Amino acid sequence: MTGSAWNRHLIAAGLLVALNVFVYAQVRGFDFVNFDDDVYLVDNARVSEGLTPENLSWAFTTFHHANWHPSTWLSYFLDVEFAGFNPSMFHVTNGILHLLNCLLLYAFLFSLSAASWRSLAVAALFAVHPLHVESVAWISERKDLLCAFFWLAASIAYVGYARKPSLARYAPIFLFHALALTSKPMAVTFPFVLLLLDYWPLKRLNVRTDVAKVLAEKTPLIVLSLAGAVLAMMSQAAAGAVRSGDTFTIGLRISNAFVSYVSYMANTLWPTGLAFFYPYPAGGIDAAQVIFAVVCFLTITVAALRHSRAAPYILVGWLWFIGTLVPVIGLVQVGSHAMADRYTYIPMIGFLIALVWGVSDWASQSRVKTRSAAILCGGAVAALSILARAQTETWRDSETLTRHALRVTENNFLAHNNLGLALRDSDQDEAIRQFKTSLEISPEYTDAHLNLGGIYLERKSPDEAIAMYMDAISVQPDNAHALFGMGRALSMKGAFAEAAVA
Repeated sequence: MTGSAWNRHLIAAGLLVALNVFVYAQVRGFDFVNFDDDVYLVDNARVSEGLTPENLSWAFTTFHHANWHPSTWLSYFLDVEFAGFNPSMFHVTNGILHLLNCLLLYAFLFSLSAASWRSLAVAALFAVHPLHVESVAWISERKDLLCAFFWLAASIAYVGYARKPSLARYAPIFLFHALALTSKPMAVTFPFVLLLLDYWPLKRLNVRTDVAKVLAEKTPLIVLSLAGAVLAMMSQAAAGAVRSGDTFTIGLRISNAFVSYVSYMANTLWPTGLAFFYPYPAGGIDAAQVIFAVVCFLTITVAALRHSRAAPYILVGWLWFIGTLVPVIGLVQVGSHAMADRYTYIPMIGFLIALVWGVSDWASQSRVKTRSAAILCGGAVAALSILARAQTETWRDSETLTRHALRVTENNFLAHNNLGLALRDSDQDEAIRQFKTSLEISPEYTDAHLNLGGIYLERKSPDEAIAMYMDAISVQPDNAHALFGMGRALSMKGAFAEAAVA
């Protein structure tokens, strides 16, 4: 590699470091938030103990909080070993992982295409996009960052293997894919993306006889993905996280999938109004919105297929985007959210490849267009950096996070509930109002019933507490927290026999 090439890479690396520092250096002073951080970390004695033989075994066998991701647990344990149990270290590690992912993305795209400026453009846009803030600034989403780290490492290894196949070159791909799956099961789509790369730019699918060969070499990776998918479904089912068809009908889920695809695209191009939780629209999704989303989805798909010869990167980028979103698009509903910013972390890479390569090909027609494209890209990176820095600030603490969500979303029962939790110690009356608002939006939301019941117990109001716990039990008859709270409330009234039964 020539000296000028090394200089370009050093400039690229320096720019990516600077962008990451500008957006994310602030997270080292952030706190835990009451959105999963409590369940994952604060109230989880395993993490605070650090890396022990017992915790090492637990990491590989637990389905804690509806997830199986031992590599993610191990990373938390290592944080505690190095710096003790404090939010600063967890945040700093997340920031470092995101920076490493940006550098790996640049290295991967350059190894794939030898196009340094295009690779840098994709990596820079990836580095500062506001949709990625959730994955970086939220400690509990460490799994996204680790999954992408191993995904990109496997991708770089695959480029080397594709150009000179051997067992020794295949082994790192298999290892990194396994590590990606043990970080987050969303990596199940990795073999599919490799097939896309075989089509473009590696061009390993030029003749029909190549198809069987490239499929056969992906078989070990596909088997790994299937195992990861089974473990993911087992963990979610064990925790009761998979929602029934009574709550979210198949028609609603399909409609939401198309709307979410278009929303993710729109938010990639115009990232405003972002929040930590997006509830399903009250009353369902408007039919006109669904029709518009389906038309957009099909139009882009048809256009990508029609231009696959002249611009294969558009088809590859589009299929990467929609394909890697399939596990989280909501066809199998896990939780009660309609969509989530964090789901775009890996899928956006495909979208950015199609966008940057498309603009670059258009710009290559003249110097004027080239200069215009460079100014456009630089302006986009600068604007996104400012937006991402502001979006990162919303993750400073629970109150800041939830108040922001309430400003940019409607009927957000979870945000009202979590704001109530954030205010519980400082303004109990306002906390009660937030919990009640949450229940007005979603009357069967058990957590708000439990939180209200807890406040009523503190206020020595057992009748009000009993009413809340009865509502919770009517929704979840075996909810241990509700049954325990009911027992406490009955004991407070002197109904000890009834309390013993509860």
